[in-house]
Amino acid sequence: MTKKSLLLVISALLASNLAFADTAGDTQTVSVTVPSIKLLDIKAASGTSTSADEADALSFTLTAPTAAGDNFANETTGGFYDVTSNVASGGSTTRKITVAADTLGAGWKLTLTPTAVSGATANTISFTSSDVASKDLVTAVGNIAAKDTAISYTFGPESASIVPSYTGADGTTAENITLTYTLSDDS
Repeated sequence: MTKKSLLLVISALLASNLAFADTAGDTQTVSVTVPSIKLLDIKAASGTSTSADEADALSFTLTAPTAAGDNFANETTGGFYDVTSNVASGGSTTRKITVAADTLGAGWKLTLTPTAVSGATANTISFTSSDVASKDLVTAVGNIAAKDTAISYTFGPESASIVPSYTGADGTTAENITLTYTLSDDS
């Protein structure tokens, strides 16, 4: 074999290796699974998180009016909620937080005024003895993780001319109102 033939064979081998060499780029498929989450925690104080409902209780003690013809003044206290929610990518579904009350005494009114988490809408809602049905507190909740978002609670007479019924047998024992919060798909 001559030098010329040897060079041709070597050149052919090198050219064939280059033809089968890796390119400057490549692709890879990455499979990702993200579960749906709907988490809601209602708290009496900022920074707390407990599964014990009693620790999350709020209380009101109305002060009796001192003059005939006057009614009780409204009392206000605060609470908080934490929420973690995700919705389908590219979808139009959002979530909402609803609240229902179990019972309110005659003439009572409980009003909740939330702060909305980013991108959501807050709704001030009220419950009375004749209206304890579930109501939309916060709507349009999307992909969010938020802590210590405020809710203001106001309790007092249903109207200026209706005095709330007293609690317990003699007006000295507290009665409980159970509020049930639900995070669900907005329809």
